[in-house]
Formats: sequence, structure tokens, C-alpha cells
Amino acid sequence: MGRRQGAEVTETQEYLTGRESMAILYFSDILKKVEIDPKDVKLIRHSLSDKGFRSCYDVGQVVEYTRQQKESFSNGYKYWAVFISDSGNYARFYGLYRVGKHVPATADVAPEGFPHPEWFNGESAYYELTPVEELSEYENRLLIDWGPSAKMWHQKGTTDKPIVALRGDLKKLFPGYDDVLLSFEALKEIFSNAGAYSDWKVALSSVKGVYLISDTFDGRLYVGSAYGKDGIWGRWSEYSATGGHGHNKLLEATLNTFPDRRNYLKWSILQVLPKNTTDDATIAVENKWKDRLLTREYGYNKSEIGWAVEKIVLEAISLLEKIESNPTWKEWCRNYSVYEPSDIDGLHGRLAKLFHEAYETNALLSNYRDIIERAKLDEGQISDADENWLTGLSTEELIACITYHFRRDHFVEGALISSSVASGALLRMLLELQKRR
Repeated sequence: MGRRQGAEVTETQEYLTGRESMAILYFSDILKKVEIDPKDVKLIRHSLSDKGFRSCYDVGQVVEYTRQQKESFSNGYKYWAVFISDSGNYARFYGLYRVGKHVPATADVAPEGFPHPEWFNGESAYYELTPVEELSEYENRLLIDWGPSAKMWHQKGTTDKPIVALRGDLKKLFPGYDDVLLSFEALKEIFSNAGAYSDWKVALSSVKGVYLISDTFDGRLYVGSAYGKDGIWGRWSEYSATGGHGHNKLLEATLNTFPDRRNYLKWSILQVLPKNTTDDATIAVENKWKDRLLTREYGYNKSEIGWAVEKIVLEAISLLEKIESNPTWKEWCRNYSVYEPSDIDGLHGRLAKLFHEAYETNALLSNYRDIIERAKLDEGQISDADENWLTGLSTEELIACITYHFRRDHFVEGALISSSVASGALLRMLLELQKRR
């Protein structure tokens, strides 16, 4: 607890603007701004040095602690303004609450997890408190000088309490390079509101470095480096602008096929490098991290040869899912014939391109027949490609079955479209393959 309190003092010292001999703004002025009469407000200051309060503060039950007072405590007051002790005589604004009815503080109204249930013995009152939203933006940011009378922990709202500092929004302060862990939503928020996140911009643009993108959906990782003039800030801005992929081809194909996957991505920093680090030196550090984390073998850093096949699979899944959801396209596929070639919305050309790329990248197996015969796979089951049946195949057998559908097209002309695509068999097989990668 001592360490936590010390951190608060340091933070306060960092943000204090300094006191002048005569204050020009008081807390009562803030109340008047939101049309609350200071005469209706009671000021309450809780001290972190008080063990009873500290035990409640540490478990997030400040309001629950405050609600228990003497029955006559709020006579004549409509609001309570709650503050928490800071360094010296300073106090941090915690929240403003409208006071409602009260009941005896008995065991049946004791909040769950309250550190001191013995306090609820019926000797005091338990007040209803409702947060006042008009001052919520100042919570944990506004700092006042409570004055030397710390023992006078509750005072009138008309008492002059000079405002000595207004801290920045703590959520928008840069936490330090080691503590950066951003979802795509958070990344987008930062780059869409760069002015509000100026701390982030200064910190990230002042260094080069190596970063990590973690796909929490399947555990795959991507290691990248930032060595442009705007450092990590400049590189990460591309991820925000491109919907999460930052022009990484495999990541782009994944997000184009499964857009929701961007919600599973997390950005963090592996190593910070000085701004004068050469590009070659930065890339050398990046390669070391790729070696350590095996992202070339198992992640999104696959070489062009490694990701080409997966890219085709993802593009095929994307197109086949669109066909599945479009009755007109499905009907066209069912009626397709090489003897009477036709097209609809450019669909034939898109399918032909995918089929051509599958052959060009050697995604298909030349020995597929040997694998099928060795596994004693039934051709009727291969044609049907039932979902449950597919899960029982090895990956090699699954690719052999996919190849069977492609090769059958040479003998039963047009079957890849009129049968495999129209029935959804090819889509089911590719989805199963993508699960295994």
C-alpha cells in the first residue's frame, strides 16, 4: 500500500501547476458553473492514511464507505462532494453525489465484500448516493488545496477550496513502452484522436523499434519493425488506416475473409531503439525476434512461398461464402456447363482465376490418388464432403480430397463449379483446411 501511495504523490507532483499567492478559481466556482448552489453541498475528504478507509479504497468501495454516516450528517445538504487525500494538504476530487434517503446501517444492507461488516451494527445510517454526471469529467483529475485543517474532514461547500491543478485524462497518458497493449479498437481511437493522445504521439514517434501483433483467435504472431521518420507512431498509423493489416499480405487476406478477426488482434512493443538507429540495424533486430518467436514458421511472417497457398485458400473461402449466401449465384453454378459457357456478375472469371492460381502455386497434390487409395477413402464421401466426415481426415488426406475435386473437373467437365462449388463441398473442405493451416 505504501508503494501505491508513493506513486500517487509522484503523479501529483508531475501535474501540479504551482500555487500562487492568491487563488483565482475555487471548487465552489465549478459547482456554480453546473448550476449547483455551494450551500447545498457538503465537502468530504477521506484520508488514505486512515486504515479503515484505506482497506475500503483498495477494494474499490469508496462510495460504500462514504454512505455510512451519522443520521444527522446530511441535514440541510442535497449533495456530497467526495475527495481523497493527496500529497500535503491537497485532495483529489473523487465524485459528486446527490443524497437520497437513508436506512439504518444493519447487516442486511451491508455491501458484498465490504472489508468491515462489523460496522453494520445499526448504530449509524446508510445513505442513498446517486452520481452527478455534470462533474464526471473532473473525477480523479481535479486537485484542490483542502487547507491545513485536515482533521476537519467534512466542511461546507461554501468554504474556499482553491483549485491547484487539473490533470490530463489518465486513460490518455502514455503508460510506458513496456506496458503498451492495444486492441484494434484502442489503436483506432488513438489515431482518430491524435490531439487528445499527444503523449502517445510524442512517445511513439520519438523512437524506432520492433513490435508484435498477436492474433488471440488462434495464437499466431507477427513481428514487425518501425524505422521511418515518424517511428512506431508512423508505422502503427498504417494499421489504423487499413483496418488492421498494415499491408501485410497474409494478414490482409485473413481480415478480408474474416473481418471480425481484427477484434482479436493486440499490438505491443518488443524492443525500443534510438531514433538514430540505421534501417539495416533495425531490421537485424527484427529478424532476431522473428527467429526467437518462430513467426516465419508458424506466424504471419511466412515467406511469400509460405503464405501464397494460404492466401489463395482465404480468397477462395471469401468468394465461396458469397456464393453460398447468394441464391442467384448458386443457381448459376448448378446450371454451369463448359459446353454453354456463360457468366454472371463476373463470377466465372473470378472462379477461373482462383482455380488457375491453385495449380500455379502447387497447392494441389500430384499423388492424391495414392493417398486416397492408401486411406481407403470412398469417392462418394469425398464428393459429399460431409463436415463431420472431414474432421476425421488427416491434413494430407484432406488436401488429397480437395485435389480430387479439382482433377475430377478434367474428366467430368465443369463439375468443379456445377457440383463442388454449387453443393458447398469445396467450401466445407477449405474451411476445414483453414482451421488446421
